[in-house]
Amino acid sequence: MTATVAPPRTPGTYLVGKYLLPAERVVIVQRRHYAAMAMPLAVFFGGFAVALFLDIALPTSAAGIRDLIWLAWSGTCFYLAWALLDWWFYRFVITNKRVMLVHGIILRQVDMMPMGKVTDMRYERSVPGRLLGYGAFIMESAGKDQALSRVPFISQPDWLYREICAMLFTPDLIAVAPADEDDGSGAGPGAYRVGWVGFGPDDEDPDAEAR
Repeated sequence: MTATVAPPRTPGTYLVGKYLLPAERVVIVQRRHYAAMAMPLAVFFGGFAVALFLDIALPTSAAGIRDLIWLAWSGTCFYLAWALLDWWFYRFVITNKRVMLVHGIILRQVDMMPMGKVTDMRYERSVPGRLLGYGAFIMESAGKDQALSRVPFISQPDWLYREICAMLFTPDLIAVAPADEDDGSGAGPGAYRVGWVGFGPDDEDPDAEAR
């Protein structure tokens, strides 16, 4: 019996491609919407405003307290940097076989749900979500306590919902994606439609910048 050896993976597929099966193809991959950074940015700038106010209001003799205040504010800088890195490495991936979440900075995690196991799916759009262009997906499957039960900050949720429904109910039809200038690097709306054939483990990751 001859063992099948998988071909070597092309450099640049480390974010998504290395988690794919040999015959699996990526259809859609995107980061979270920029609104996911709202809370870290609010903490950063809000903390700066409070620290600046206290620095001005405190008497000149309270130099030690000032140092402690700015030291505490520096913690918000680390929090913002961590949140930015987490946003950068986060990927919501839809392949022809499953839905995946690839996330984590130090500890990389891959949550997945087979497409055939999705029994129900809906999405929610709050008032800020309708204004800024994001929503949350709620997916149900035959099992319980699924990691992908709720996926927040989805970019272009109306279009993406139609794309997923087309894959579930009319998989033989090719959906046409809207014109999109973003390649997933954060320069556009945040979503990248690779095409129905997608890319596999041996192809370049479109999210990877030229090195």
